[in-house]
Amino acid sequence: MELAHSGDSEVGYGGGVKTGGGVGDSTVVGPYMVVDFIDDLPLETPERTEVAITCVEAREENLYVGTSAHEILHFVLLPPSGPTTPMPVSLDPPSFHSEKPSYILASRIQPPLTSGALSQNPYIKQIFLLPGPSKILVLSSTGLLSFWSYPELSPAYDGSVKVGGTSFVGALDLNNINREAEAMSTNEYTPEAGSIGRRSGRAAVDNSKLVMVMGKKAVKMVKVKDEEPRLVKNIECPSLIYGARRGPIACVATTTDYSLLHLEIGGIIPLFPIVSSNFSPSADSTTSTSAQEEIEEASQMRSSSSPQPPSAPEASDNDSGSRETVSGRRASSSAAGRPYPTRNSSLQQRPRSEVLSGGAPSGLSVPIDPATKHTRASSTGSIQRRPSGSIGRNSPLSRSMGRVTGKDAAEAARTETPSSSCSIGGTPRLKSPNTTLSKVSKLPAPPVAPRSAVSSRSNTPNPTPPGSSTSSHPTKKATKPRGKVTPPIQVSLRPHIVSPTPNEFLLITGTSPADPGVGMFVNFDGDPTRGTLQLTKYPEEIILEESCIIALLPASDEAGSMGVRVLEVIRIQGDDPDPSANGGFVQVPLGSTRANAGIARVMGLNEVVATEVGSRLRFDKVRLLTSEGDNTRGELEEWEVKRIAEELEAAKRISKIGGNVVFFSGTKVWRLLSSPMVVRLDSRLPSPVLSPPQGTTPEAKKETDKRRATILSVLKDVHGLEPTTERMFHEIAYIKQKCGVLLLTEFLSLPREEDKRQFPTELLATERALIDGSLDPRIVVSLFSGFEEELREGKNGVWVYSGIKKVIDMVLIHRRSQEQPTRDGDDKKESEWNGRRDLLLLLRRYLSAWRQKKGFGSVSQANEKEVFWTIDAALMRCLLLLEATRSPSALQHMAGEVDVRQELYKMCDYPSSVECFDRCVYLLENFKRLYVLSILYQSKKMSREVLETWKRLFESGDEKALAEFGEGEDRIADYLLAKKDRELVKEYGLWLANRNQRLGIKVFADERARVKWDVQEVLEMFKQYAPVALRGYVEHLVVEQKNYAYSNELLSIYLSTITNPLSSPNPTTASLISSYEAYRALDLPKPTYRKFLEENVLPATVAGDGADWWTQRLTFLDLLASATQIGSAYDNSTMMGKLEPFKELLVAEMIVLYGRAGNHDAALHFLVHELRDFDGSIEYCLDGGKSRPSSRKSGKSSGGKTGAQVENVNITREDQEKLFALVLVEALKMGDWMARQQWVEMLLDQWGGWMDPVHVLSVIPDTYSIALISKFLISALRNLVREKNESVVGRALCRGENLRVSAEFVDKCDELGPTVQTVEDPISL
Repeated sequence: MELAHSGDSEVGYGGGVKTGGGVGDSTVVGPYMVVDFIDDLPLETPERTEVAITCVEAREENLYVGTSAHEILHFVLLPPSGPTTPMPVSLDPPSFHSEKPSYILASRIQPPLTSGALSQNPYIKQIFLLPGPSKILVLSSTGLLSFWSYPELSPAYDGSVKVGGTSFVGALDLNNINREAEAMSTNEYTPEAGSIGRRSGRAAVDNSKLVMVMGKKAVKMVKVKDEEPRLVKNIECPSLIYGARRGPIACVATTTDYSLLHLEIGGIIPLFPIVSSNFSPSADSTTSTSAQEEIEEASQMRSSSSPQPPSAPEASDNDSGSRETVSGRRASSSAAGRPYPTRNSSLQQRPRSEVLSGGAPSGLSVPIDPATKHTRASSTGSIQRRPSGSIGRNSPLSRSMGRVTGKDAAEAARTETPSSSCSIGGTPRLKSPNTTLSKVSKLPAPPVAPRSAVSSRSNTPNPTPPGSSTSSHPTKKATKPRGKVTPPIQVSLRPHIVSPTPNEFLLITGTSPADPGVGMFVNFDGDPTRGTLQLTKYPEEIILEESCIIALLPASDEAGSMGVRVLEVIRIQGDDPDPSANGGFVQVPLGSTRANAGIARVMGLNEVVATEVGSRLRFDKVRLLTSEGDNTRGELEEWEVKRIAEELEAAKRISKIGGNVVFFSGTKVWRLLSSPMVVRLDSRLPSPVLSPPQGTTPEAKKETDKRRATILSVLKDVHGLEPTTERMFHEIAYIKQKCGVLLLTEFLSLPREEDKRQFPTELLATERALIDGSLDPRIVVSLFSGFEEELREGKNGVWVYSGIKKVIDMVLIHRRSQEQPTRDGDDKKESEWNGRRDLLLLLRRYLSAWRQKKGFGSVSQANEKEVFWTIDAALMRCLLLLEATRSPSALQHMAGEVDVRQELYKMCDYPSSVECFDRCVYLLENFKRLYVLSILYQSKKMSREVLETWKRLFESGDEKALAEFGEGEDRIADYLLAKKDRELVKEYGLWLANRNQRLGIKVFADERARVKWDVQEVLEMFKQYAPVALRGYVEHLVVEQKNYAYSNELLSIYLSTITNPLSSPNPTTASLISSYEAYRALDLPKPTYRKFLEENVLPATVAGDGADWWTQRLTFLDLLASATQIGSAYDNSTMMGKLEPFKELLVAEMIVLYGRAGNHDAALHFLVHELRDFDGSIEYCLDGGKSRPSSRKSGKSSGGKTGAQVENVNITREDQEKLFALVLVEALKMGDWMARQQWVEMLLDQWGGWMDPVHVLSVIPDTYSIALISKFLISALRNLVREKNESVVGRALCRGENLRVSAEFVDKCDELGPTVQTVEDPISL
C-alpha cells in the first residue's frame, strides 16, 4: 500500500516541511498518515449515478458503507490468495510491498423510509454497531432508526422495531468501553451489565448495551439486547442532536448550546453556546458590506454540494446533522454542500517566519481577526484570564439562561415522575436536590483574546494548515462603495463533543466556519479543568484517537487548495514516549475538487503493513567491497535466498500498523494511521553529504551547521527512549544508526584545513549514536578512506537496515568514483589523515567500545569472526595513524586524547588479543613499528620471530625505535635465559655476544639459564662465531667461577691480544716506549710504574684507538701478579717463553714472571735499570715479587718498621734482607751518578733496617762520603744497642717467669699433700 504523507507544517508539529529526508527529498511526516484503503466502491444505483459515501463502519472482516442514495453496502474481506513475499533470484533486493485488502460485496440493502421521504433525497446518516448484542443501528436522514443483525445485515427483531423522529443514536458509556478494551487485552471481557467471561469459553450472561436515542422532544435510554430492545428511561430534553456519555453524566448539545445531563436524575447544567458571537454590523458601512459579503460566501459554501443530501426535518437548522461517537468516535453526517479547492501541485515548505508570525500559506483561507482570535493555554496551566466583554458566569447571557434554585429543586423532587424532563436554556427540574448538578451555572463562552495570548502548543502563535492564506479578511472588499448597514446574521455551527479523560469533556466553540475553533475542557460539574485548545478553523468533524484530536477542517476555495482536504492533529496529552509525535496537519488529495468528505472512528480494522516502515527496517545485504568473489556473483546461494525471504517476513511483521480512523470522500475510503516514529524522524533527516562543501563562505558554513543541527535534533528526540515493542526497538536503533552515519559523513566531508576541534560535542554525539545504535562496525570502517583493506565481509556478508543501506551505497559509490587507485599503505593514503586527528580519535573510541563486546551474545556468531577481524585491523591502523600524526601542541584540544603508544602495547600484549594477526603484522611492518611487532609476536609465543624482530630493530639503527625499546640488549639476554630452545638460544646468544660481550656471556654462563651449556662447547662456539667474547667468557670462568683450569688459556688470550700489535711498528708500540721514557724521567719520589699507567697513560689514550690495549695490558698484569690460584695455575716457563721476544717492550710483565720464577736478580735489574721504579723495587723486596701490582702501596719506615705492609706476605725476614741487599747492589750499578746517589741514600735512610751494616759497608765504594751513610750508621748502631738491651731484658723476664712457675708448683704440692700408694694400686704414669 502506498502511504500519503502529511501536509505542510513546521518541524516541531510534525507537519510537511520539505527536507530531503532519507536518501532523496521527501516531506516531513506528521503524527498521522493517510493510507489508501478502498477505491471506486460501486455506489451507483439505476436512479442515481452520482452517489457518495456518507458514513462508514467496520469490524473484523465486515465493512458497512452508508451512501447518499440511502443504501448500505456490506462488504466482506477476502482472505489472501497466497504468499505475498516474492522469492528473490538475484542480488537486487525485492521491493517491499503489501497487498491492499480485497473486499467483496456481500449485500446491498435500503433501510425503510418514512412516508414522503423520497422527495427529500434521503441518505444514511449514521451506522452504529453493537458487537455485544450483535446488532447494527442504522439512522436515516429522515429520522427513522432501524435495527439490523450483525454481521449479515438482515433485519433484526423481524424488522418490527423502528424509532422515528431520531436525530442521534449512540453515546455508549465510555468508561465501560475503556474497561472492556483493557479486559480484552488481558483475556477478560466484562461488558456493561454483565459478563461474557474469559476467552476460554465461559457462557455469556448479558450482552446488552445501553444507548442514547435522541429525538425531537426527549432522550430515550434504550437497552439493546439479543431480544427486543427495552426502553429504560425517557428524559424530556428536546432538540438534542449530539452527545457523549461517561457513567451517569452525558454532555449533550442542541444546535446552539452545550449542556451536562445527569441521566439518572434528569438534571442539567447549561454550559455555553456553540457560537460564541455572531457577525454584527459596524458603524463603518464599508466594513458592514465586507462582512456581509463574507457571510454570504460562507453561506454559499455551506449550501452547495455535489451531491447534497438534505437535512432531516427535525434538524433542519443544523447543516450537518449528528454523528455517532464511542470514545470520541463519530460517524460522518452530511458535510456536502461545500466547495472544495483544486489539488495543490506539491507540498511546499512553509517558511518558519510565517509560522511564528501566525500567517497561513496560500491555499486554505483562514481569515483571523486579532480581536476575535482564540488562543490555547498550556494543557497543564491555569485557565486564561477573560478580557472585558467576554461571556462569564455572571454575564447577562448567562443570567438569561436561568439558574436552578433550591425551590426549583424541591419542586422537581415532589413532582418526580418515571419520565423525567428537562429544558435547555431555561430552569431545569432536578430529580434530587442533593446531587452536585444542583450547582448549575454557565461557563464563560470562549474568550475573545488578542492573537498574542498564550497558546498551549508553544509560546508562538499556532501554525496554520497547508494551503491556507497568510492574510486576514480580504482587503479587496474594502474598495467597494459603502452600502447600508446589514442586520446581524445568525451563524450555525455543528457541535463537537469528545471525552479525552474519564473526568472531563472537550467541547468546541467558535464564531464562524472560517474563524478558529476553541476547545474548552470541562469536568462533570461544568468547571474548566485546563487551558483552551485552539483549532485553525472551526472543524466539520472531530474525533479522538488515543491522545490526539483529529479535526477535519473546512474546504478552501483558493486555487492552491482545490481537491485537497486538510486534517489538523493536536496532541492533548504529553504522555507519549515518542517526543517527536507532535501535532500537525495531514493533507488528503481527493482528486475531485467538489467532493464531500468525512472522518469516522470505526469499531475495528485489521492491521496493515506499512510499506514505508518495511522499506526502511528490512535488513539487506550491503556490499562494502568491490573485489572479485562473493560480491560479483549474479545469483544467490540457497542460504541467501532463505535469508532474504526471512528478512522480508520479519519486516512485514514489525511493519504492521493498526488504526480505526477512516477518511472517506466520494467513492473512496482511506485509513488514517498513526505515523510510525521511524517514518516521522527519518523524513526529517537530510541527504548524506557526498562531496566537501564548495567554498568556505558564511552561507556554506551556515548550511552545513543547519544540517548538523537537524540531525542532532532528531537524535535528541530518541535519546533516552526505552523500547516497549519490537518495532520500537528497531526504530530507535535505525534512527541512531542513520543519525550517526549522517553525522560521520558530515565530518568526513569537511575540508582538511577546517578546524574540527570546534565540534567536540557533535563528535561525541556521533560516537554515542553509532555505539548505542549497534551499527555493524564494518560499515563505519568502510566510510573511512584508506581502511578498505581492513574490511572482511565473510561468507554471510554485512546486513543492515535497508534505509541505511541506501545511504551507504550512495557514499561508497561516490567515493569510489572520485578516488584514484592507490597501493595499500601508500603515503598518499596515510597523509590523507593529517589534520584529522579528531576523526581518528572518534574511530578509536568507537572500535574500542565494540572490542569490549567480544564474546557477548549481542554479536551474531555467524559474523563474529569477520566483525572482530575488521575491528582489530581497523583499530590497529587507526592507532598507528594517530601516533604518526601526533602533534603535542594540539593534544590538549582534542576530545578523548589518550596515550596511543600505551594502547598499542596493550592491544598487542595479551594472548589472542587480535583476530587479524597477519594483517596486524603487515600494518606494523608497513609503519616500521618493529618493537610493537615484537610485542605482538610475544603474545603469540613466537619466540624466533620476537628475537628476529629485535635483531632487525638493532640493525636498523633507528634511534627513535631503539629509544622505545629501552634497555633492549638486557631484555634480549633475559628473554634468552627463559627459553628452552637450544638452537634458538645458541643463534641469538652468539649474535648478542658479538654486540655485547657481557650480555652474550651471561646468556651462556648464567646459572638461571634454562639451557645448560658445557664450558668446552661454549669455548668452541665463541672461538668460531664470537671471538670477541672469548676472552670475556674465559675470564668469567677463571675470575668469577674460580675455574682456574682455564688460567693458561685466559693468559694466552690476553698475551695474544697484547703482543699482536707489538709485532710491527705501530702507534701502540710508540706509546709503550714513550711511557717508559716518561716514567724514567720522573724524579724521586714517584709512584710505581703500574700506578703511573693508571693515572697518566690510560686516561690519555681513552679517546684513541689504544685504550682497549692498555686496559687489557693492565688486566694481564693483574692476572700475572695475582697472589691467588690464578697465579699458581698457569705455566710460568711457557708464559716466559712467549714473552721473551718482547721483554724489552713488556718490562713490567717480565718483572712479574722473573719474580715468580725466583730470578730476583733479573727482576730487580729491570726494576732498577729499565724502569727506575723505586717504590716498585721496595714492594718487590717486601713480598718477594709475588703480590698483585695493584695492591701494593709504597710507604716510609723509620727504623725498619713496615707494620701491616708485610705481615700478610709469606716471606721470611732473611729473604727480604737478601732482596734489599740485591737492590742496593743494583742501585750502586746505576750509571747516572745523581740517580745512583738518590737511590742509595733513600734505601739506606728508609729501608736500612733490612740491611746488614757489614754488608752495606762492604759494598759501598770508598769514595762515598761518610755523610751519605751517617744516618744509616747511626740507625744501625741504635738498632744494635736496642737489640742488645732487648735481649738482656728478655732473658731477665724469662728468669722471673721461671721462678714464678716454680713457686706455684711448690705451693700446689703443699696444698695437695702427700699420697700413699699401696702395692695393689696401679702406678699412674
